[in-house]
Amino acid sequence: MPPPVNDPGDERLAEYRNIPDPELVRERGIFIAEGRLVVRRLLGERRFVTRSVMVTEVAGLARTLVALTPASSAAVTLYERSRRIV
Repeated sequence: MPPPVNDPGDERLAEYRNIPDPELVRERGIFIAEGRLVVRRLLGERRFVTRSVMVTEVAGLARTLVALTPASSAAVTLYERSRRIV
């Protein structure tokens, strides 16, 4: 797993910036899933390609998500972020 994201200017957050803007999300060609249950379900699906997942440091959720990711999705990047960044 990459080192935790602690800086809001971190370039790894580029695709996560301005996601409330639906036009920008369409231009990027991405789909946003939020919440533990929705993300768990997304990772269990084979019809969507998941590029990355960002989680907070909450009770081992990162390890849980890694365990739920299908073997065919080994290229999913998992980012853990500090709760302190916005």
